Amino acid sequence: MALGSEGYVKVGSQVGCWRVKAIEPGVSVDWDLTEGPYAGSGGYRLEDVDGNTRFTLVADVQPQGFYRLLGPLFARLGRKQNKADVATLKGLLED
Repeated sequence: MALGSEGYVKVGSQVGCWRVKAIEPGVSVDWDLTEGPYAGSGGYRLEDVDGNTRFTLVADVQPQGFYRLLGPLFARLGRKQNKADVATLKGLLED
């Protein structure tokens, strides 16, 4: 991952694109959503806690247009997907 890297996130059947706007290797990554039914920004933070690594997702994401009506559903789906992604990441890092 590098400054300007682009990718996508899928929540349910909806796809949104993101772009890395700032990166401090081993410490943080910040991104903006660039396309899709959501607007917002966020990032990831890594910090040393007693010899272990704490991984934190920070996000301010809002559904746009018609999708605002489905905001609570998307929030629930997004949390579920994030938990699954973090569990996968943890498994990869601990192996």
